[in-house]
Amino acid sequence: MENEIDVELEMAQKALAAAQQRKAQAEGAARLAAQAALAKNLADEQERLARLQREAEETQRRWAEKRAAEETARRLAEAAKAAETRRLEAEFEARQESARQEVARQTQVRKVQEAARQMEIDAANLEASLRQATTPRVELSPPTLATNPLGEILFGNRAPDAAQPYGLSAEENAALQAKRDREMADTPELARKVHPCVDTATSRELEALLRPVLGQVSTQRCDSLSSQWSCGALLNAARQVVAQYRVKPMGHDAVLFAIEQLLESQQ
Repeated sequence: MENEIDVELEMAQKALAAAQQRKAQAEGAARLAAQAALAKNLADEQERLARLQREAEETQRRWAEKRAAEETARRLAEAAKAAETRRLEAEFEARQESARQEVARQTQVRKVQEAARQMEIDAANLEASLRQATTPRVELSPPTLATNPLGEILFGNRAPDAAQPYGLSAEENAALQAKRDREMADTPELARKVHPCVDTATSRELEALLRPVLGQVSTQRCDSLSSQWSCGALLNAARQVVAQYRVKPMGHDAVLFAIEQLLESQQ
């Protein structure tokens, strides 16, 4: 009986030992499996983080390229705008300078023409004086009733015709008189007013004359011109400057300045 009990106990102990061994093996396998799963999870997480890092860097690179392209386009647009502004300013200054040179040239031409006209008048006067100086004097006869103005009243006698200048024939005298008449006709009438005052009607006519070429015209400048210059001379000068404007366009102030300079040169 005791032998049977010992055998059963020994078998039970062996079974316990076998169970403990299987448990230990199962626990070891479980630990290995857990370690492998943890290692795999860590590797997957690192791979995911690395992928996210690459995507973030790529996004930053693209945004940097976009901002750089936008900044380059903005700078190019600003440079083009600045270049266009400089071109327009240079063109405007060139037109202003051309207008000033044209006014100065016309003023110089008018001065030379006036000087030449005066030289011709002086030369004609000197020639007439020289002829008179080189022509022998004619002794005048004593006055009679026929030549006396009282004789015209008493006897109806007519006074003799005006004597011609000494040394000139009738044809020469007529030619000289015709030349002087032409010179007097060519001499411009003074256009500046003696007593400055604004002529509203003239100002409006000047403004209406300039508006088709200039658009908006300064009423104050028109009033200033009409206060200093006569209507006919002012409008005539304005028409001449408008004709010049159609050939060489000018600015608003340059046109009014050219009108004033033209009037000044005619004085």
